[in-house]
Amino acid sequence: MVCRLKVLLYYGNGEFVMNEVLSIVRTARPGMQWFILRFGSFNDVDYVGTKMLMELADRMVRAGVALVFAELSVDLMGFLSNSGVLAGCGNIVRRQQFLAWFESFGSFRAFEA
Repeated sequence: MVCRLKVLLYYGNGEFVMNEVLSIVRTARPGMQWFILRFGSFNDVDYVGTKMLMELADRMVRAGVALVFAELSVDLMGFLSNSGVLAGCGNIVRRQQFLAWFESFGSFRAFEA
């Protein structure tokens, strides 16, 4: 599953994004193994957004689904690492890897938050 964030992740939408992702995971076909969260062109997440990502990573582990972050800028990757978010997730996909994965799939269901 691929989810592309189209807006900054901050205190005003963090809970909504988390609930949407968890809803998708709950209603997905059995056997979902990973969820790719694409960050795209923005490189800013506030304190509440980082806490939400940590909680989301924890919930995804309990659901048996790997949470993967894709298209992180160097600055955002450093911030998330220093905030402890990546320790709970551990999966980072660079743009080149994401495009290779994307091209290898004939079809997929995308969700944009």
